[in-house]
Amino acid sequence: MNKKIMMAIGMALLIAGCSSAPAKKTLDTDILLKADQAYRQGRLVDAEAYYLKIVDKNPTLYETWFRLGNIYVRTGQLDAAIRAFEKCIQLSPEKSKGWNNMALTRIRQAISTLEEGVGMSDASDPGYQQMSKLLSKLVSK
Repeated sequence: MNKKIMMAIGMALLIAGCSSAPAKKTLDTDILLKADQAYRQGRLVDAEAYYLKIVDKNPTLYETWFRLGNIYVRTGQLDAAIRAFEKCIQLSPEKSKGWNNMALTRIRQAISTLEEGVGMSDASDPGYQQMSKLLSKLVSK
C-alpha cells in the first residue's frame, strides 16, 4: 500500500478513535480518503462535498470541521469558515489551531469591511481617515 493511503487510513482511525460521542454511525473511510485526496489536490468543491457527508454522519470530528473551515476561507466564504472554526472550538477548545484560524478569518473579514467602507466613503468624512489608517495597519502586518 502506498504511503499516502496508509497515512489517510491512520488519520481516519485516529479521528474515529477521538470522537467524544458514542459511535452510532461509522466513519466511511472511503469517503474520508476521497475527501483528503481532493483537499490535497486543491479540488475544494469536491473536498467540501465529501467532508460535509462525513460531518453529517459524524458531527464530532474536529479535523473534518477544521478542513471545512480552511476550504471556506480559500473560497471566500468567510461566514461559513467562522461557523466551522466555532464548531472546532466547541469540540476541542484546547486546540489552538481552531482559535488561530478563526482569528485570522475575522481579520480577513475586518479588512474586507474596511476596504468596502473606504471605497464607499467620502474622503472628506472624518471616519474615512480613521478607516484608511486602520486598513493600512491591518494590511501591512
